[in-house]
Amino acid sequence: MIVHVVLVRWKESTTPSQASEAKTTFLNLVSKISGLTGAYWGESEKGSSDGFAHGVVVMAEDPAALEAYHAHPDHHHLSTLIGTLASNLSGANLQA
Repeated sequence: MIVHVVLVRWKESTTPSQASEAKTTFLNLVSKISGLTGAYWGESEKGSSDGFAHGVVVMAEDPAALEAYHAHPDHHHLSTLIGTLASNLSGANLQA
């Protein structure tokens, strides 16, 4: 299993509505791709986030499923959306 983790630090100008749109876009995307066993979007607890407001976790059965997620056209839309709203991103793929 591959666990894909992304932490998001929003720009000061990003509104709660825009962050909510990114969340909805993410949750709609993961339901379209087979081989994903879980997907989570969460808000950081105060004081423990180093400025990262939200975290995204995608659990994939194998590298091929994660590649299908990354290659999906809706993922490109999501990446662009978050990229315009975020001041910083940090991510990792973990073998579980």
